[in-house]
Amino acid sequence: MSEKGTFRYQKYLPAPALSSHISWFYTLEYTANGAVMNLPALANPACALVINYGDRYHLSNMHYRQEQLPAHFFSGISTGPYHIQLSGTVKSVGVIFKSSIFRDVFGLPSLEELSDRRADASLFSTVPIHDLADQLAELSTDYEKIVLINRFFMQAFGSRLHTTDVADRIAGTILNVRGRIAMDELAARHYMSGRHLRRIFGDRYGISPKMYARIKRFGYTYYSIQQGQHSWRNSLDENGYYDQAHLIKEFQAFSGTTPRALLQAWRQVQQTMTDA
Repeated sequence: MSEKGTFRYQKYLPAPALSSHISWFYTLEYTANGAVMNLPALANPACALVINYGDRYHLSNMHYRQEQLPAHFFSGISTGPYHIQLSGTVKSVGVIFKSSIFRDVFGLPSLEELSDRRADASLFSTVPIHDLADQLAELSTDYEKIVLINRFFMQAFGSRLHTTDVADRIAGTILNVRGRIAMDELAARHYMSGRHLRRIFGDRYGISPKMYARIKRFGYTYYSIQQGQHSWRNSLDENGYYDQAHLIKEFQAFSGTTPRALLQAWRQVQQTMTDA
C-alpha cells in the first residue's frame, strides 16, 4: 500500500431471540487515503449478508477475478480461500448466519447454488435491503446500527424465529465440537443412517456434512495457532490431524497457501490495522 488507510472492524452478538439463527453482526469501515487493502480469507462454513452503504469492494476466488460485488449481497458457504480488496471509503454491516432458515425467509436459491458465490440481494423482492442501507447510512454510532439491524431481522424472521430444522441441528452439533466428529458418530447422535445424514444435510446446506466439519475444524485450528493458544505440534493432537502432512494438506485446500505464509500475511494485515 502506498499510503496508510484507516480500518475498523467490530463484532456484535445478536438479540437473544435471534441467537438460534444469527451468530453475530459486524461493522466494517475502511478509508483508503489512496491505499488498497487486500484481505486474505479462509474457507468458511457460514453464510452471510453484507450491506454496503459506502464504496463497493472486489472479490477474487475460484469463480471471481477481482469482481466488483453488488452493493448488498448474500454470501454462500466458502469451500476454498478468497481475497477481498478494499479501496475508497468502505462502510458496511455484515450478518453471519448460524442456521439455514434465512434462505427460506428471503426466498433465496439453494445453498448449493450459493457455494463460493455472491447473490445480489436486490434481486430478491422480499428483502428491502436498499431501504435498510439508507437507514444505516444516516446513523452515526454502531449501537444505533446494531439496534436497527436487530429490529429488522426480528421482523424479517417473524414466525420463523422459533423454527428448527434437522439439518441445522446437525450443523449445530458439528459447530459445538469444532468439526471434530466422525460421520458415523454424527449420524448416531441424530438417530439416522449415514446415507440419510448425507442426504438431509446436503439437500439443505449444499455440501456434505464431512466437508462442513473439515472446514470448521480447519478454521478453529488456524485460529488457535494464530492466537497462540496451541503450538503446531499440539494442534495436531488437539484437533485430530494424523500428522503434519495432513494439516499442511488442509491448509492448502482451505487457505491456498502454507501455514507459515498465511500467518505472515495476517500479521501484515494486523500491523496495517494497528498503524492505521
